[in-house]
Amino acid sequence: MEDEQRSPWLRRVAWIVAIALVAVGAAVGIGAWLYAPAPPGTAPIARELRDRGRIAVVGEDDLLRLQAEGAELVPAARLEGLEDALSGTDEARLEAVMEERAIAGLLVDTRERPGESERLTDRLRSYDRFEVLRGAALTPVAALYLRRRAPSLPPVYGDALARAARQIVSGGSLPRTRAFPEPLRRVRNVEVLVMLREAGRPRLWRSARDNSIARALITASRVARDRWIEREAAMGGPIERRLPSMTIEVYLLEDDGTIGDRSGAFLERVFTPEHGVAYEDGGRWQFLTPEQTAERGEGSPVRAYRALFEDAGLPGTSLETREVRLYRLVASRVGISSAPRSGSSVLGGPLGDPLFEAPGLATP
Repeated sequence: MEDEQRSPWLRRVAWIVAIALVAVGAAVGIGAWLYAPAPPGTAPIARELRDRGRIAVVGEDDLLRLQAEGAELVPAARLEGLEDALSGTDEARLEAVMEERAIAGLLVDTRERPGESERLTDRLRSYDRFEVLRGAALTPVAALYLRRRAPSLPPVYGDALARAARQIVSGGSLPRTRAFPEPLRRVRNVEVLVMLREAGRPRLWRSARDNSIARALITASRVARDRWIEREAAMGGPIERRLPSMTIEVYLLEDDGTIGDRSGAFLERVFTPEHGVAYEDGGRWQFLTPEQTAERGEGSPVRAYRALFEDAGLPGTSLETREVRLYRLVASRVGISSAPRSGSSVLGGPLGDPLFEAPGLATP
């Protein structure tokens, strides 16, 4: 009789113990997940996440363990409309969703290689180039993309830049910065490349970084002229004589992601035909445009890097030197000044045309 009375009590105790054990196990599991380290190889991404705001995580939940002050990591599935946009191919739609949901960037799991696909998710996993996103940090585990802030210039502004570059390279007077339209004077950190081509082949190019497109263009054009003069004999004669047969192109250069793994296999994977190789070492930077990367590297970014280091007088081992930052470069052509026809001025238009001869463009 006493055993029968004790039996329900023992069963209740057993149930309480079992529930407690389950709760403890769950707490341990949750604690283990919360305090588990981020996936190995993501340290470069953690550094870039600082102060980036809301970042959507596309992929495995372990990427949510990355910690960075000023960054909020949110699963993509919790942000309405984002997964639908990523499953499509429309970058404009993705940009609209990111703006509406205040998403500053995407942290994308890249541990599985996708097949050939135009879906945005697959392109992100393939380290592709995008119009609305730029790469920030690229590793074999994950890639961080941020919304692009590069200026979008109407063709008329780009052509004005190219005419200004031709005037400067030809030895004409330097245009005043205030003569440029406001979008070209607007304060922003930019890098401008001035390229001189003859018969379709690059002959000389120089770039400059400054706090506005106008300033960077003036510097790059002046340096290009000085460099030609220094090498006049090798370049085939005075620049004033050769320039009328050359086309001048103006590009905006943009960083498209620091490379977080220096293995040859990863470099071959992360560079696309639209990317040039670039590095920065103690404030000094060098690069090859995508066109030059393809030519000098014969299709291999590793060979292109070695050629670039050789040009700079650096040892071939610089590819493995951690102090040297490797990054991808994209070049967007914004303006072109074709070789003048007979009877035209060196500025590429009819004689006497002002430098900025378009509505809304000031004349210096």
